[in-house]
Amino acid sequence: MRLFRLFRNTRGAASVEFAFALPVLAVFMVGVLEFGQVLMANGALRNALGDGIRYAKVHPSATTSEVLTQTKAGLAGVSLSGIKSLNFVRGTQNGADYGQISISYQMKPMIPFAPLPPIVLNQTKTAYLPT
Repeated sequence: MRLFRLFRNTRGAASVEFAFALPVLAVFMVGVLEFGQVLMANGALRNALGDGIRYAKVHPSATTSEVLTQTKAGLAGVSLSGIKSLNFVRGTQNGADYGQISISYQMKPMIPFAPLPPIVLNQTKTAYLPT
């Protein structure tokens, strides 16, 4: 009889349900924050590549190092130490000059309780350059 009364007692049920839901909610919130960090870094990379290729178009005689310096200056909100490779190449295709700039960026996940591999973002932008 006492056992039956214990099973009918609902005091503390909300606390137990919250204890089950809290880890799921925490993982979800950290995942949303991580996704936002990746989107922000990806947008910063695209913006910086646009700045670099635009500089190459406006200044056709610019050296590779000048274009890459301009690209790094356009990286807002991300750490320059995460850049693994940054390349600018000029070439000719079908009689037209082009410039291609590419970047590889690596960032550490911010999830503290899981050993995750680094997140690598790669972006490339190509544009025709004036002759």
